[in-house]
Amino acid sequence: MENGNAKERRIAQELELLKQYQRVSVKDLAATLEVSEMTIRRDLDLLRKNHVLERSYGYATLAKGGDGYAYDGEVYDLRLARIQNLSEKDRIAKYAATLIEPGDWIFLDNGTTVGRITSYLPTDFEFTVLCYNFTILAELLKRPNIKIIFPGGYYHPEDYNFTSPEAVDFIRRHRANKSFISVSGIHRSLGITCINAHIVDSKRKPSSEWALHTVFYKNKPDIRAVVHTHPVYSTIFAILNKPLKAVHYAIADAGVDEVPCAPYHLFGTVELAEEAIKACGNSKAVLLANHGLLTCGKDLESAYGLTCNMEFVAELQYRSMSIGTPVILNGQDMKQVLEKFMTYGQPGGKKGY
Repeated sequence: MENGNAKERRIAQELELLKQYQRVSVKDLAATLEVSEMTIRRDLDLLRKNHVLERSYGYATLAKGGDGYAYDGEVYDLRLARIQNLSEKDRIAKYAATLIEPGDWIFLDNGTTVGRITSYLPTDFEFTVLCYNFTILAELLKRPNIKIIFPGGYYHPEDYNFTSPEAVDFIRRHRANKSFISVSGIHRSLGITCINAHIVDSKRKPSSEWALHTVFYKNKPDIRAVVHTHPVYSTIFAILNKPLKAVHYAIADAGVDEVPCAPYHLFGTVELAEEAIKACGNSKAVLLANHGLLTCGKDLESAYGLTCNMEFVAELQYRSMSIGTPVILNGQDMKQVLEKFMTYGQPGGKKGY
C-alpha cells in the first residue's frame, strides 16, 4: 500500500505543474513523475472531487479561483489544502456527520476539514444548515433533505466565502444547536485565530453557553469534552425539576445513582453555570431546570455516549411512570453496579446495556 506522505508529495507536484501550465495531459504527468497513468488518473479524480481541477479526456485543467492568499511571507494555497491530510480529514468528517440528528439546526464553517463533512451528511432525515461558503453551498444543494440558510454578502474568490457585517450579525442572531468550525489555531487568551481577516468574525461568536462549558472544564480537570443538548425525555424531567432515578443500571454511566437537576436560571448566564456545577457534584451529568441536559467525559465520544445513555434512562423513567410506579434500584444494588462499571465491557470498547 502506498505511503500517505508519498501520495501527498506527488499530488503537490501535480498541482505545481498544473499551476505552471494550467492544462496538462495524463501522459505527461505520468512521464514527469515516473508513475503509471492509472496512478495519475486516481490522483486527478481526487483533485476533481475536491474542486481543484476540471477533467477532460486525457487532460486536466486547473480550476479557476481559490489561488490562496499571502500570510507571513508565504502563500496559503486553498487548492493544495483541500487534499492535504485527506484521510485524517475524512475520519474527522465521518465522525462529525454521525453527530447530526433529525431536526438539527447546524452551522458549517468554511474550512477544508469542515468541507469534507458535506460528503457524509445524513440523507434519511431532514435538518437545517447555515453556511457562508460557496463550495459547501454547492454540495448542500444536491441534498433535498437539507434546508439551507445562506446569509450572503461580499464574495471573496480566494476562498469562496461570502461575508459582510450584515451576514455576521445574521449568524449571531440565529442559534445553531451544533456548529462545525475550522480554525488556523487556538490561542490561550486570543481564542481562535485565522489567517484570513474577513472570515474571523463569522467564526468568533461563541455559544451563548460559553460560561456553562467553561465552569465544567475548570472544576472537573479530568474531563476533555462537554455536551449540552435538549433531548426530549431528559428535558421533560428538567421541566418537572425532577432528577433521573436508577430505574435502569445504565444510569451508572454518569458515575452516580441519581442525576440531579440544577435550579432554573436564564440560558447563557453565569448564574446558570454556577448552579449547574454546584448541583452536578460528582456526577458526570446534570439536568438544567426547564432547559435541557449537560454531560461531560474524557473525550467527545464518551460525553456524547453519556448523553445518549441518560436520554435512554429518562425515556424508561417517563414510560414506566406513565403506567405505574417504577421500582428504583436500591443503594446496595447501585453500589455493586458502580463497582462493576469500573471494569465493565470489552477491553478498549464501549459499555453495553
